[in-house]
Amino acid sequence: LASEIISSNPKIASLFETWRKSGKLNSKLEENEELKSIILAETPWLNDAQNEDEKKKNLALLFDLEKMKNSQETTFDKLKQKQKVSGGFAWFDGSNESEYITRHILAGLGHLSKLSKDENNTAKIKQIATTGITFLDQKFLENDQRNNPKASQKLIWLNPYSDLHYLYTRSFYLENYPLSDTLKKHTKRYLETTKKDWLTYSLYEKGLAALTLNRFGEAATAKKIIESAKTITPSIAAEAKLKEMGTKGRINESAAPRRVPVVVLFSTS
Repeated sequence: LASEIISSNPKIASLFETWRKSGKLNSKLEENEELKSIILAETPWLNDAQNEDEKKKNLALLFDLEKMKNSQETTFDKLKQKQKVSGGFAWFDGSNESEYITRHILAGLGHLSKLSKDENNTAKIKQIATTGITFLDQKFLENDQRNNPKASQKLIWLNPYSDLHYLYTRSFYLENYPLSDTLKKHTKRYLETTKKDWLTYSLYEKGLAALTLNRFGEAATAKKIIESAKTITPSIAAEAKLKEMGTKGRINESAAPRRVPVVVLFSTS
């Protein structure tokens, strides 16, 4: 995120480099209203700092380009070292591959690829994704063939979230790693079911479904889901206000803890 902000706003990089060299990291942020508005719009969490000095220390850390580069390189190297020969990742060293953690790592790298088109990042992601996507594809087909041995019968979807999250993760890589004909046939059934059943999903799952369907070419249904979610989110905010006032809300509480991820999901095309 910091790299993206700097790339699109060179003034930020120039100012922080000046502060770093002069040792004046305590210069008032408020002296540059344009810079302040840009940074706080992209990183509103910085407002949580207790005072101005803490804000500037957070900013200096966030925008230390050398540290960011080294940290990113180290993280990529660690990920690659922990990746199994199969392409999957385990929760802990020495344990078996986990589809769950592998999906989340690949989805995170998918987010990164959308935020940054840096050639070095792209190459590092490719090293991990090439075998990681193959692992996830194989597991998806194995699970589907086990749960739905007869393709002519109605789809038996035992774990909607897991399979939906696979499709969501897979949607980041459709261009670089196209679906095989077999995968197209199997994923189509799940996408069609999602188009019919999305109203029964949690708010978080609706976010996954909207992004997934949009990337798979089902923009009309994705738009319906987003419009529906927009009517739900104000209700969740109202419930939170009622709770602060000591009044019991009427909205389903299970949706509330997941409202933040949905906002993040809808912000990523």
